Amino acid sequence: MSQLWIAWTSGAASGGLILAASRLPVLAWFALLPLGAASLVAGPAALLLAGALAGALAYARGGWSSTLRPLLVLNMSLGGLSWGVVFAGLAWLIASSSPALLALALPAASVLTTLPARLAGAPRWVSNPLACTQEPWLRVVHTGRLGGDLVTTSMLALTSAASTLLVARALHLADTDCMLGAALGSLLLAAAMLVFGHVSARAAEARAATSPRLRVAAVVVDGANPVRGEVTGLWPMQSPEYRDVEGTLRRYSPHIARAAEASARVIVLPECCVVVDTQSRERWLEGVQRWAIAHQVTIVAPFVDIDKPLNELAIVDPSGLIAGYEKQHPAPRLEPQRTQRMPPGPVLIRAGSATALLSTVICVDLDYADLVRPVREAGGVLVVPANDWFLGFDELHHRTAVWSAVLSGVSVLRATGHGISSVTDGAGRVLARQSSREGPVVLVVDMPYAEEASTLRVAAPAPGASA
Repeated sequence: MSQLWIAWTSGAASGGLILAASRLPVLAWFALLPLGAASLVAGPAALLLAGALAGALAYARGGWSSTLRPLLVLNMSLGGLSWGVVFAGLAWLIASSSPALLALALPAASVLTTLPARLAGAPRWVSNPLACTQEPWLRVVHTGRLGGDLVTTSMLALTSAASTLLVARALHLADTDCMLGAALGSLLLAAAMLVFGHVSARAAEARAATSPRLRVAAVVVDGANPVRGEVTGLWPMQSPEYRDVEGTLRRYSPHIARAAEASARVIVLPECCVVVDTQSRERWLEGVQRWAIAHQVTIVAPFVDIDKPLNELAIVDPSGLIAGYEKQHPAPRLEPQRTQRMPPGPVLIRAGSATALLSTVICVDLDYADLVRPVREAGGVLVVPANDWFLGFDELHHRTAVWSAVLSGVSVLRATGHGISSVTDGAGRVLARQSSREGPVVLVVDMPYAEEASTLRVAAPAPGASA
């Protein structure tokens, strides 16, 4: 059997399994088996090619949309390079030591392959294509509470390593006295992590069942689609309709009223729901405050200011502007870049006769680990104005919210233009969802309110205005 044939087949098999695992998550548990087996019988040069092919395929996820297509070559090239180098090193290590070392080396390799994309600024769903197939299996996602999504990645690699060692021993591809023990040890460790995930999920479900509720609403009224071509992630910043502040206020007004009539205390609008400049910015905030006064609610109102330029949001209640936030992880060369580092909150807001703690991020900010600790420490709820696009990315991005909900332990509301608005509780369960493809969204849900670090309190004086 030629080294080249081994390289092509093992690389294509592992990459294909990762892609297919988006629809059938169990495949991710064995996705690295072909590369692991190749490392036992082939040299570093073959594994360089095999890893490069597998990595390029793994990073092809999401590349069908015109919004991401310019990044497809970059993602696949970076993935192929990192996977190729890591798995070539893995083959050298196995050849110079013992096949049983695969039980440790394959999980380590699975983590190392994610680091270049992550250091380059890629979000979780791009930089970790292996773990981000597991959102439908909440017990698996909860293993991330041991230290993040990379822990889940290493657990999946443990099962691939154990399977590789057992198959190799049975087929006499390699044989040492330690192989069986290493395989069983890997399976026991993966099983222990799954037990933790199960216990964590059950505890989170119990907390959600007994938590107080905060009634919130996602309100999304997309503007008209392009006359020609598909909706892209940049469409709100390109559409003349989104630059019409008065038209946007009229378009949203009846749906804001519907949410308030359903007793929502916090109303969240989607990312880039309006595009303003220096002159129209104040008009937008005045219109939002009129809604807040008329309905006695708090409104999270995002906008893009093309004069600054910034992608930001304002939190407005009947007293006026109480807080602001600018997007922390804008796409390079596609969106206005941030001017300052900002935490996700929390902000103390009025919620009827009580006050509540609210954290906010914008769209893809949700897919980064830097929000997890401050949101977990704050408690309360996390609301996320977002903007996606159809043709598959809307479903892909909707799924990834489960990681932030589980790792932070708080309920997450996404109000998503050209996509799926949803509420996910701290256990990772989707409580409600609605797509703007079907028309205007008024999604009103009683969100479980996390009280670990804070409490839903009797009304206090309104916080001072800040931006």
